[in-house]
Amino acid sequence: VTQDYDECEPFDPGQEHKKTDLLFPSLPIADHRAVNPPAWSTSSNFDSPSDTLANADVQYLATFFSKRHGNILVVRARTLTTANSRAGEPISTPGKDVRLFTLCTYNIWSGSARHCMLDHDLRVDGGGFYTLIVSEEADRPNNLADVAATWIDWGPYLDGQLTYRMLYRENDLISRIAFALNGGFVPDDMAAYVPTAVACNRARFEKAGWEGCFKDAGVDAAGYR
Repeated sequence: VTQDYDECEPFDPGQEHKKTDLLFPSLPIADHRAVNPPAWSTSSNFDSPSDTLANADVQYLATFFSKRHGNILVVRARTLTTANSRAGEPISTPGKDVRLFTLCTYNIWSGSARHCMLDHDLRVDGGGFYTLIVSEEADRPNNLADVAATWIDWGPYLDGQLTYRMLYRENDLISRIAFALNGGFVPDDMAAYVPTAVACNRARFEKAGWEGCFKDAGVDAAGYR
């Protein structure tokens, strides 16, 4: 907060702010968008063709997951470098790929965002790649630190959505990623930045890591090492 305006305060002076620990209910509704292999959308509005209420500076990417296909979703890509502003690094730092990106899990039927994180919350391995595991807490793999993977909460739902927000949309690398996910050609030197998602299960990941999950899904792991 850089400046406060009393007229924007929604509560009367001295009035206690309302608080609640209630969460949206877990509705047993299957999401038709969760297919196997996982599909990607670059829609700005929950996979609809409309950009209503979207931010024109942001490139949205989303994929969808379901327990019908596996109890974890594995996402892997070469990380996009960004300035770590939380650590005091200026956003004008040269040599960074993009301004920033964020990730959130959603359940569209309950209308809730479950878990969000920033780009610098992702573990990055020695090859410059991140591995993201989406699952319920009970299905969280035990070997995340050993394989430099990061966990994000699926929530207590049958299905869900993982959404990236990337800045800025006009960035050449970001636009290439979106183009690739819409079926367009991407040069070899950019291909590894395009996230690949596969459905898997916790036991398989704990035994064989992301490579085992990729192999089971028939995905060539060569470009993701």
